[in-house]
Amino acid sequence: MNVTIEEIKKMILSGGGTYQGIIIPKPQRHGTITQCVTYAKITAQRIYSENQEIFKQFNQ
Repeated sequence: MNVTIEEIKKMILSGGGTYQGIIIPKPQRHGTITQCVTYAKITAQRIYSENQEIFKQFNQ
């Protein structure tokens, strides 16, 4: 599976959990839809950058 920031964002918005041992947080509960989606995108970017080596293995 080619894991991208967009895929991680979708995982966050759909309830979080874990992916290959990486903790995916739950979505923001308060605020506008735009704020919640923005939070998910920023968090996904952070998760991707912090775990770049792991995601590169899956994306090969």
